[in-house]
Amino acid sequence: MVEISPQPVSSHQPSKPPSDAKLRALIGPAWNRYQNALKGLTGLDLIPEYYRYGPSGGWTLRFEVDHMTGCALYLAKSLIGLIAIEPRSEAMLEAGTRGDDQLMRLVKAAPQRGKTRWVQMALRSDEDVRRFLTLAEAKLKARDEDGAATDTLSHTPHRQTTAVGPSRKRSDTPPRRSAVRRSSRG
Repeated sequence: MVEISPQPVSSHQPSKPPSDAKLRALIGPAWNRYQNALKGLTGLDLIPEYYRYGPSGGWTLRFEVDHMTGCALYLAKSLIGLIAIEPRSEAMLEAGTRGDDQLMRLVKAAPQRGKTRWVQMALRSDEDVRRFLTLAEAKLKARDEDGAATDTLSHTPHRQTTAVGPSRKRSDTPPRRSAVRRSSRG
């Protein structure tokens, strides 16, 4: 089991993680896929933190790098991953995922705000988890090659690094949580 960072890094304070028993009950048959995603994302040096959004919003596990959200998992019976893919990451995916047309169709079909595509995918199989990890790897690789440039993260700041803090443009804002919740039903 991966240990979760207890330190708060956001205006929304991380929550105490649910017990394994509660988490298993919540996730149900998606437990092994959740464990695989958790292991893969922490293996990319992303720091996991649990957030509770109340009874209707449920639990989210955010994965952070340099005090920014790299991606997130919505924890429910239908495990859902969300990641912002910027043009540089998308170009790397196109070059590096030859033969995985389904992944590229998923990215191209994702809602777009500005230049950022907000990829939301149900992790229904081990193959879906692998694809989600591929997205996270491309995002981090683009970030590393750009020298941690600002266009390679989700622009959800968790700790201000200057007196003013990072700027946020409308295109940098993820879709509203209610829109994500509605579209994940099925």
